Amino acid sequence: MRFLMPEPTSRLTAPILSPWRTAMLGAVALFVGLGIARFGYSPLIPALVHARWFTPGVADFLASVNLVGYLIGAVITGTWLAHRAPAPWLRAAMLVASGSLAACSLNWGFAWYAVWRLLAGVAAGVLMVLAVPSILALVPARTRGVVGGLIFGGVGVGMIFSGEAIPALVRLGLPAAWLLLALLGFVLTAIVWSGWSVMAVAPAEVAPPPPLGARRQSMPGGARVRDAGAWAFVWLFAAYCCNAVGFAPHSLFWVDFIARQLSRGLQAGGHDYLLFGIGVTFGPLAAGWLGDRFGVRRSLAAGMVIEALGLALPLWATTTGPLVISSLLVGAAGMGATTLFAARTVELTPPARRTRAWGVMTLAFSSAYAAAAMAFSGIYAHASRYEPIFLIGALALVVGALLAALAR
Repeated sequence: MRFLMPEPTSRLTAPILSPWRTAMLGAVALFVGLGIARFGYSPLIPALVHARWFTPGVADFLASVNLVGYLIGAVITGTWLAHRAPAPWLRAAMLVASGSLAACSLNWGFAWYAVWRLLAGVAAGVLMVLAVPSILALVPARTRGVVGGLIFGGVGVGMIFSGEAIPALVRLGLPAAWLLLALLGFVLTAIVWSGWSVMAVAPAEVAPPPPLGARRQSMPGGARVRDAGAWAFVWLFAAYCCNAVGFAPHSLFWVDFIARQLSRGLQAGGHDYLLFGIGVTFGPLAAGWLGDRFGVRRSLAAGMVIEALGLALPLWATTTGPLVISSLLVGAAGMGATTLFAARTVELTPPARRTRAWGVMTLAFSSAYAAAAMAFSGIYAHASRYEPIFLIGALALVVGALLAALAR
């Protein structure tokens, strides 16, 4: 655990941690809160239905309850927790996320499950909104992209783990599967517990470490912060909503498109979704490296164009090769864009406003994602084909790329 412990520091200046140590804190937090506590529920739905714990409709509704909790967590963090010391809340959120997994091992009915799925969503929202900007504020700007990529890679690793390991755990029985996931969550929480002490003060009290060799600027807190103005954030906000619309088709309908519309079967759909998860895992790191090398704003706009091309690819070809490329591109560019949106939000806002700003961004993404899911479901019910959905998502991403380029 020592490698995650911070170096001694004064109260007013953030410690300079290695990017590896800093990124591991966030990656573990998102792995627990989103990777297994939130996204780990979906692979368990068939087992819950098969074991007659819930009907299919109720099991799907509980997934929606989790999304509501995620939105609540984003709102709470962006308003009430924005100016509070992050450390105790991050620890509490990881404990709640892990505890929710243990609670779901008990078949005590709908109300019991609804409460704990809601709390799991709240914990995930707190971890996403509070951990990301707090960690990125602690690292020099020149490494912010790579660190962000490693942090968001925790979500992809969690998705792959949930998709591959949970079916094997279910063979031991539903209670055992839930308890083993909870045990993993508690162990990881314990590993990073002392590392969160690096965030023992509120964001407004901490100045980010200056880049190596940079001159100190005269400003309270030890660093000069650039406020790019309200319009830049408005463009970025709108671009993130467009990214949510573009990310929805693959994350929600990709397996069904391949399995049923293309008549390739569930196994082929699952294989391509696994490739999508691999893209989600490694895309943030690649996007972060590009952001550090070529600039976050330009890399973000280019990444959204690449995501649009990947999303539109099935409109032209649906053979194995194009489907594989589309799975990887949309997964990598979609989650890579989230990394760059987080880094850009940190660039555009002063330290005291970063948590609130990222909370607004997270809430916008989740709301736009939910709205797109409902709209796309209606479109499919009318058209009985997914191609119109892919086209709309690709166009939204092109618009988002233009908006991201304007956010300067």
